[in-house]
Amino acid sequence: MNKTMGRWKNYLMESQVHDIIIVIFGPTGCGKTTYKKYFESKGWRPVKSYTTRTPRPQEEGEYHFINEYEWGQMFNRGLLMNTNSYEGHYYGININDFVQTGKSVMVSDITSLNKLKRVAEQNNKELHFIYCAPDNVEELKRRHIERGTPERIAIMEQEIESEEIEPIQEEGDNNVQFEDKD
Repeated sequence: MNKTMGRWKNYLMESQVHDIIIVIFGPTGCGKTTYKKYFESKGWRPVKSYTTRTPRPQEEGEYHFINEYEWGQMFNRGLLMNTNSYEGHYYGININDFVQTGKSVMVSDITSLNKLKRVAEQNNKELHFIYCAPDNVEELKRRHIERGTPERIAIMEQEIESEEIEPIQEEGDNNVQFEDKD
């Protein structure tokens, strides 16, 4: 190893990436999707969440939008991981998408990092977390107003406050309970 490589050996070097997942997390509005799109432009495969909410105009293709019945079927068959509920809508990652070989990138919230870590370890996946640090609270508020999601400002403020603790711990999972309405 030459001196330059020795200096950077603890950094993720794309030329050495084979079977890895990058997980970008941070408060709503910090730019997670922007970073994810950068990785996608470099050939990384996106891992998209399934959700029961309706799409916003600017996020076409960011999620798999399905109805509650479809989500419930996937959940009950054990196909969904990293599940949570937010404002009455369900979210989850298809485990088959998560464990595919190659270089993948995804967005997550802070409550799910431990679950992702465990599933990655069980499936011999290398997992790296990237924290999307907020510029400043006022900038994030402006982004939400421009996006047409001002109701998320209070949530963003809560996320910023809660993310001051160590995010990757061994306990404290956020489990979703799903009731099939049929």
